[in-house]
Amino acid sequence: MPGVIVAGNSIGGDNATQLSGPGGIFVDVFGILYVADSQNHRIQRWDNGALSGVTVAGTGVGGSNSSQLYYPRDIVVDSNDYMYIANAGDSRIIRWAPNSNTGECIVACSGIFGNGADQISLPFALAFDSYGSIYISDTFSSRVQKFEILDSFGYDIIVNNIDEVNEDERSDST
Repeated sequence: MPGVIVAGNSIGGDNATQLSGPGGIFVDVFGILYVADSQNHRIQRWDNGALSGVTVAGTGVGGSNSSQLYYPRDIVVDSNDYMYIANAGDSRIIRWAPNSNTGECIVACSGIFGNGADQISLPFALAFDSYGSIYISDTFSSRVQKFEILDSFGYDIIVNNIDEVNEDERSDST
């Protein structure tokens, strides 16, 4: 059975019908497709059946300020439409609120590549477990890291790196 193109047009570029170096993808329960359009430094949303995408994160120009992305490699969207983005170019994880023009760093916010507990080097993939913990493939550090995210006052926040906390400390903090 042949495949059907649902985003992009087989010609790399930066207009609404094109992608350039697409990385990770996420499909929500409504069939909306989110694409980490890596070489265009943006996240594109393609509604089910749409002929073009809409930029929902990033400006299309790579950078590290709060409105920009820098080679995003993966995207996960939660049930409240917050986007979690593996921003590989500056080795950070960005959370982007729905309908926002800016994102906020939630993991490895120094932007310094490294293998410390609070650093990542070239994040390529993200996943959440049923408890809300985020897993990050830390490519250049040859590891996968797990961070807990707790809901506090309506905001998801990173509280600590699980590798640094034993089971007793973790159960005391929740």
